[in-house]
Amino acid sequence: MHRVAFVPIPHASALPAALLATTLIAILGSPEAHAKKVLIDFFGDSSQENLNGESWVFSSDGCASATLPASCVLAFSAADQSFAANIGFQIRIGDTLYDTLYVNENGLITFDAPAGTFADVESFGDLSALLGASRPFIAPFYADLAIPAASFPSDLNVGGGAEYGRGNANPAGSDDGDPDDLSGSVAAFKATWVEDTALRETPIVTRIVLYKRYDDSGGATGDFDLRIEYGTQDGTAYNGGSGLNGIAGFWFGTADNAAVLSASSGTPTLLSSDVDYYFQFRNGRLDTGAPADVDGDGIADSEDNCPETSNEDQLDTDHDGQGDACDTDDDNDSAPDGADNCPLVPNPTQADSNGNGIGDACDPEQLRRCYVDADNDIDRYDINLILKALFKPALGPLDPRDANGNLRIDPADALRCALRCTKKLCRP
Repeated sequence: MHRVAFVPIPHASALPAALLATTLIAILGSPEAHAKKVLIDFFGDSSQENLNGESWVFSSDGCASATLPASCVLAFSAADQSFAANIGFQIRIGDTLYDTLYVNENGLITFDAPAGTFADVESFGDLSALLGASRPFIAPFYADLAIPAASFPSDLNVGGGAEYGRGNANPAGSDDGDPDDLSGSVAAFKATWVEDTALRETPIVTRIVLYKRYDDSGGATGDFDLRIEYGTQDGTAYNGGSGLNGIAGFWFGTADNAAVLSASSGTPTLLSSDVDYYFQFRNGRLDTGAPADVDGDGIADSEDNCPETSNEDQLDTDHDGQGDACDTDDDNDSAPDGADNCPLVPNPTQADSNGNGIGDACDPEQLRRCYVDADNDIDRYDINLILKALFKPALGPLDPRDANGNLRIDPADALRCALRCTKKLCRP
């Protein structure tokens, strides 16, 4: 199974909406296509032909209610109408699990709410901005489509219409095997749009299929695959300029969780019926075959010491395995950096003898205190030298044995230095 070649790009929030589509296209290029499924299965009745290992349930009972039946021919009675449909399983987009989506008359799938009024936007970026930058959607062909009423899925293949359905389908399906072989099929959801052939010189025929890719044997809840298809067996390509132009692709909240099949409604939309477009999503994100890198700093999440905060240098001053960019306690002394008077030097007591706001452990005025034997660390040898000089006067204000600066060597000095030990087991 092929995967879409994908290169991480800047987060959408950093790009003006007008530049979003241009940036996506420039970096992504054309999506890699999957093996073609020549025929879109319009039937949905197991007694009829089921193509490419697909078996769809068809029942119109309850289509006018909120019961969300297994499938429905969608009788759009008002412009810009959307129908809520139960997917039949959960899919994860980002951090959110969805079990319901909305099929819109204008070749659009949304997840959190119906799409609303059609707007004649000019670019993929404009469509994302219209719907909301964080709002996920799939646009197999967003345009002011001519979708007639239909009463049965097979009618779509004759005069047009729209429908959704649940059932089973083979994610790797092609036209090469036995069309009745369902051995590789998984739970699936489909939505289909077919324009009125009497109204369009080159009518749009498009379908999406969502495949459940998790079960008791493996996969994370919400893992799924997405297929986007165009055309029927007559081989018509969409769109060579003689019919309707539209915007196609999907946007799942961020630029690295998106793909553009058609960037602009102002130019011919060369979507192909010779291939279909196939994408895999794991743990809520587009699976590119490359290691996940949520913060986009070039370091795979599995190796990144700040996986959600960009830090190419991977600097880890305190060597605790957490990078400085996201470490809120750099010296590991249980005092958060924002309230720590020595954020890079352990000082759990937060002692500040001279009251200057800088902890004794890192205060230049206090720094050399306790470093008695001049070996650049504080250990049991320094403490023993202090204990040997107990109750003697200090040799001056900078005597390293006089940790509290009272010009006298006393037990308090030994205790203060013991708390600043830089070696394990340093207390005498």
